[in-house]
Amino acid sequence: MKLSDLFLEILTQCSDEGTHEIAKSMKIALKSPAIAEVLDVCIVNGMGYKGQISIDTLSQAERGFNDYNDLMLEKSNMTELQKQLEKVLYNHFCHNVFVALTCRLAITGQLEM
Repeated sequence: MKLSDLFLEILTQCSDEGTHEIAKSMKIALKSPAIAEVLDVCIVNGMGYKGQISIDTLSQAERGFNDYNDLMLEKSNMTELQKQLEKVLYNHFCHNVFVALTCRLAITGQLEM
C-alpha cells in the first residue's frame, strides 16, 4: 500500500462530510502516477524522512492537477467566464505551489534532475 492510499484511507474515516468529499476527489486525482508520487514524497517529508523525486515527475504532476481541475470546472454549473477565471487562478496557484516545492526539494537535495 502506498502512503497516499493510507493517507486517503485515514481521511475517509473522518466524520466530517467535507473531508469525505475531498478524499473522493483526491482518489480520482491520485490515479495519475505523478500526482501520487508527489503526495507520497510530501508525506514522507512530513514524517521527517527524505524522499527523492524527479523534476519531470513534478512537471507531470502539475499538469495533472491542472487538467483535473479543468475537467472538474467544465462539469460545474458556472458561467464560461467564471470557469475561465477559476482556471487561470487555479493554474497560477498550482504553479506557485510547484515552484516552491521544487525549490525546497532542490535545497534539501531531494530533486533528481
